[in-house]
Amino acid sequence: MAGSPIRCGFAVALCLQISCATTQGPAPAAVPTAVYDFTTEGHFPEPPQVERIPTSLASPPVISQQVAVGEAAAMQGWRVQVFAGHSLEIAQSIQQELQVQRPEGVYLDYVEPYYKVRVGDCAARTTCEELLRELRSEGRQSAWVVASVIHR
Repeated sequence: MAGSPIRCGFAVALCLQISCATTQGPAPAAVPTAVYDFTTEGHFPEPPQVERIPTSLASPPVISQQVAVGEAAAMQGWRVQVFAGHSLEIAQSIQQELQVQRPEGVYLDYVEPYYKVRVGDCAARTTCEELLRELRSEGRQSAWVVASVIHR
């Protein structure tokens, strides 16, 4: 008797789901009818076997170029991202243009599936937002602030 409300609630939900499905259009061509007993071990279906390609073979190499000179300690901070796209050539072009214009570090990273061009090594978000305002005033309207590992 204690289990009845749960079964009743499940049955009502199932009936509602079925009635909603039938009123929303034609029924699907094939509906799986397998029944699984989830109360005991060993009655679960086997997951399908999928061939996986090792990530070292499936993705291009990671590019990380630091323009700032000298050794630096890595820490969590902020950067302004000015580009994210699939084209390495465009990313390199933007990076080279920014290297000439900006004294801050300019970084080109690949994070599958995007090449990203980021500027600055800001420990505080407020400093990074000032850099963002400067970049936008120079015409980089689509730039935005991102959390990043920075070099200090």
